[in-house]
Amino acid sequence: MRPSSLLSKTLVLGMLICSTLTGCESLQNTSSFAIQFSFPGESWPEGTLWLNGRVETRVDPKVKGTTVSEASPVLLEPGASLDFSSVPFRDNLVVVAEIRATESTNGRILYYGVSDSFSFSAGDNIVVEVPFELVATPAATEDETDPDGMTSYPMTIGTTSQPNPDTVGTTDVLLYLTTDTADKAIISNDPGFSESNTFIQSLSDLEPTSTTDTTRSYQIPWTLAPCSDPATICSQSVYLIFEDSYGYQSEALFDTVYLDTIPPNLILAAMDPDSLRAGQKGSLRISVNEALDNLNFEESTSTIEFEITRKDGTQVTEPVFELEYVSPGEDSAKWTTIMSAGEPPLTDGTYTVQATLTDKVGNTVYVSLNTDENGDAAPLFDVDAVAPALESFSLDVNGTQSRAVTLGDTITL
Repeated sequence: MRPSSLLSKTLVLGMLICSTLTGCESLQNTSSFAIQFSFPGESWPEGTLWLNGRVETRVDPKVKGTTVSEASPVLLEPGASLDFSSVPFRDNLVVVAEIRATESTNGRILYYGVSDSFSFSAGDNIVVEVPFELVATPAATEDETDPDGMTSYPMTIGTTSQPNPDTVGTTDVLLYLTTDTADKAIISNDPGFSESNTFIQSLSDLEPTSTTDTTRSYQIPWTLAPCSDPATICSQSVYLIFEDSYGYQSEALFDTVYLDTIPPNLILAAMDPDSLRAGQKGSLRISVNEALDNLNFEESTSTIEFEITRKDGTQVTEPVFELEYVSPGEDSAKWTTIMSAGEPPLTDGTYTVQATLTDKVGNTVYVSLNTDENGDAAPLFDVDAVAPALESFSLDVNGTQSRAVTLGDTITL
């Protein structure tokens, strides 16, 4: 319903108002009062629409005042006429006109117009101009500057790095708002906009993050409601109503994201073989229950840093593993040892391996790739690269230590 042209269309609704002070006894005592409505665009707003109007006294033209005359709704069409009751002669008058898709004045306002303040006195013959603007922000507006024809949304729930993700990993988010004429943003986690869960942000107090000829965009920090069960992933919504400087409001808007505050869970970690002999290389495989931010399938890269500790508690500071592949789902990967068993730093002993895993929304967990029955870190693999050497021996011949042996003797080693 947004007009697309800079041409204007006008509708003049006229009437003859008789002064309540002097009566209508002569034309000299007659005053005329006409309203000229102007619409942006080359054609009427689409659809069957209803127009109603009223005259108010207002000290501030932007602040609702006292109604002194009101006309019943009429169909919006060329030649339509609003039937006002008598308009009193006084100062600080404004004409307010509203267009709805229904005859009921309780329906949502699609267009509205408010005239400048004027005075009406006996003998005046005046025409009051009422320009119309589109009030309600649509659910999505086309961005003509986008060559792909994408749409921009009045509000999305996002993060500092992603303005419109499907999932977030924390209740602390950013709301990305875009509006044309709004002066305030009424925001709530409650679709009913209960007072205790609703925040009103004056947009004039914020610096726009970007602007176009017709819109302004803002970022507002917001806290989502937590999941009722912290051990689950849930969907959470934020609700928004825009309000302009005249107090007219948009339809209620909302956006929904999944809230995931659960860190990744290690499903499998295995070293093959789990006991390395001299000259052998080993393969490390890990698998988790969701995609990791540490893994990139397309680039075949990993940012997982393994912390490897020997049995004596010393840390292996040199790299031990190199990435072999990442699964397409980025939830598993395989590494091989850079060196063979027996080559420093893979000397004889047992090795405990730990790592920090991070999912796509930033939840992290520090895990040991192997644990004992108590859940404590346990060695993942061992290296046995040194062949056994005989250091000493004793020889018993017929129960006596001796090295002199004859046929038939009983030898014990």
